[in-house]
Amino acid sequence: MNPVVLRAPVELGGIALPNMETIQDQKRITNVTRQLQLGKEIATDLRILIAQAQLDSGLTNPILDDTSTNVSYIEPGMIMHLHDRLAELEGSIVLEDQWCPKIRRVHDISIMKKLSQLKGVKPRELQHANPQCRKYMRVITIAEMASLCGTHIKPDRFNGRWRAKSRVKWNRQPPPTGPMWDTFRRLIKRAFCKKNMNRAKTLNIPLDTPLGSWYNIERHIEYEVYRSQNI
Repeated sequence: MNPVVLRAPVELGGIALPNMETIQDQKRITNVTRQLQLGKEIATDLRILIAQAQLDSGLTNPILDDTSTNVSYIEPGMIMHLHDRLAELEGSIVLEDQWCPKIRRVHDISIMKKLSQLKGVKPRELQHANPQCRKYMRVITIAEMASLCGTHIKPDRFNGRWRAKSRVKWNRQPPPTGPMWDTFRRLIKRAFCKKNMNRAKTLNIPLDTPLGSWYNIERHIEYEVYRSQNI
């Protein structure tokens, strides 16, 4: 039978058959919201799942609030299905006191947000960049990956020899392969270092827009050296 006839209202000669996926989504969104409001054990479990999805996304905006960003590189699951359906409905869920990473300094931006906006980028390339390389290095924003002076990216960021000392509990991640690092390096240069696309692998890659001063926020990365304002 013609789908138009199935979905059309009775007044127009249709059957008005409801869409089961829409009904399931309505009940799911209502149930998730209710459980989060109750704040009991199920709410704790949901917040853990949302925090994990947030970390996997590499975004600095709440993942269920900002549903406009392409996150097709994340493995499917309950939270990602909820995100995708909210995006189709142009809706969002705003959670108070939910963990979400923040940008670290002036001109800083989420690595995956920038990479996902590249023209012509393939899903496979984003999968190599995010679950493989970025999560292996334990970084979220370009400021965490760049040098402390904020002017360039060091070559050891693209060969597996460097990993950030993060206080966040990351999933165990196997070392990426050589082709994965090559893909990641190419995408990073397209996103942040367009003026130095042909830079050799052994050289520092200057950023197109140097990073500015640091924001006074809590950071999850422990650096080897700190400098006070009096020095």
